[in-house]
Amino acid sequence: MTTTAAAIAHRIDAFVPKSLTAAQWEVAAPAARRLVRAAGPTTAEDAKCLLSSLCTFLAAPSGWDRESEPDFTVLLRDASIAAFKEKFAGYSRTRDNHVGRLRSLQRALVGIARVAGRPHPRRRPASRAVRLAQVVCADRSVATLAAVMGQTTGKALTASRLAGAAIETDRPVQATVTARSTSTVGIDQTVLGAYLHAADSDIQKGVVRATKPTTTRPAKPLSNRRQLANERAERAAARRIQAGPRLAPDPDPTSLDPAVRDAVEQYRPADLSDAEWARLRPLTLRLVVGSRPPSVVSARNVASIVVPFLVWASALPGRPDPASPPDALDLLSQPLVELYAGPGGSWMRRQDVPQETVSTARTVLRRAVRSLDADRQETRFTYVPIDAPYTPAECDELAWLATNQPTVTKERNACFLIGLGLGAGLSATDLRLLRRQHIQEHHGPDGTVYLLVTVPGARARSVPVRRQYEALVIRALELSEDEGPDALVLGKKATRRNVTYVASHGMVTAGEDAAVQIQPHRLRTTWLFAWMNAAIPLGNLLRMAGLRSARSLADLLPLCPPADPAVVDVLVAQVRDAAVGTPSKAARP
Repeated sequence: MTTTAAAIAHRIDAFVPKSLTAAQWEVAAPAARRLVRAAGPTTAEDAKCLLSSLCTFLAAPSGWDRESEPDFTVLLRDASIAAFKEKFAGYSRTRDNHVGRLRSLQRALVGIARVAGRPHPRRRPASRAVRLAQVVCADRSVATLAAVMGQTTGKALTASRLAGAAIETDRPVQATVTARSTSTVGIDQTVLGAYLHAADSDIQKGVVRATKPTTTRPAKPLSNRRQLANERAERAAARRIQAGPRLAPDPDPTSLDPAVRDAVEQYRPADLSDAEWARLRPLTLRLVVGSRPPSVVSARNVASIVVPFLVWASALPGRPDPASPPDALDLLSQPLVELYAGPGGSWMRRQDVPQETVSTARTVLRRAVRSLDADRQETRFTYVPIDAPYTPAECDELAWLATNQPTVTKERNACFLIGLGLGAGLSATDLRLLRRQHIQEHHGPDGTVYLLVTVPGARARSVPVRRQYEALVIRALELSEDEGPDALVLGKKATRRNVTYVASHGMVTAGEDAAVQIQPHRLRTTWLFAWMNAAIPLGNLLRMAGLRSARSLADLLPLCPPADPAVVDVLVAQVRDAAVGTPSKAARP
């Protein structure tokens, strides 16, 4: 057994959940450990996360009686996972992580291998208008680019347009900022000066965006009323599990647009005989209508995905009556969608179908099959925009506070967190593996001396520290000099979960409210916001930030102070002249 395999086995055997009592875990542990082993965790941390999500699911109203060993083939149904997702009280990212792991465990029940990481969708290239604006604004800020785009096209610079512009102007960059990156992305020397001296920026006047609270209320004991409600939910979940899936009433075709309804009723696949189509047509129509296609094209696309799925399901071995068409209850009782279009080891993947096609089929089929379930959840989760950055005054206060802590340890941790968060935009993930040796003094080709942070891990890149916060990082390095170059900048273990807690919740003041709680993600947002308002092109920004998506930039654009109108007018004229091939008469600002 290799070292990694031994560590995984030890973590599975030694895991003790916080969400279940000792008596409950004693009953559930054998089945939970078997399932996690079958899922094939790649690291000890991966095994721990799978077990944690599984126990969180069991602790919720999942239908488990807590007295007998849980049968996960019954418990881990699509409807149960959807109910867990809808009732989960916590951060949306935590909820989505739990659901993703539960999906992996659900697939493991039927022998489907897990896939490391998430597939990245193919991005659409930028339009000609975006490309022209990007060329004209090559040495301008992202905020200026957005203003120019708004005047030339009449449309906002959305996340998709930002991503498309970055791909069009800097394709090698985009290939290196995904989670699968293995090489270190370096600094572009042409924008080094603008970056090093980029100052913190205030948000646009009149724009207000609430931020998440930094403190949480202490948990109160459950009231009798709440306990009774939980018990009722547990009993209802248990009844649903024991009774099995319940079919929803047939969807009403008249609820669809008449043109869509006609397209659904007239649909006829060309590669099936009349007899085969007669067997599959009723269930096909029910699934397509249940998915509520918004247009004729969408209805035909859904039908073209549903029909091959039903043909495949009809031919599965072990069916009691192979000559009969699939039954709606069959689709709900087994994870057939995952077997057919799962991300790894599914039938479509074994046929070498492109990953994008498989993902589309899986999404469509999940929605269609879910419409058959009377217990399905229809909750929609809205996107919550990124928190606002700290103001320059707040940044100055945090920097002063970091160097005025009562102990060396507190000052060291605070200087590393504030200096690297505001100065280099490092996230908690970046800081997890960062060691003192990764921060070095660097000499540029023109003799410029600056601190350079070589970020290890999945988003490896090299990021200089802004001049404004160099002193904090240097101070932290001095205070930790006796720890050696291999010491982690925060914490003692690289496997710790909450990387920044030791610093973000450890700062104190001399006032009555002695504790100071910092939001580390807002430190990175503040650094990103300063970039967006400095003369640094979009491609360089994405590369240095290690971003996999431009959505954060689109969220922050409305907060950017307005660009100089005179500068924007000149740039807009240049874009319009370039569009017709006429040189601009306006001088470059």
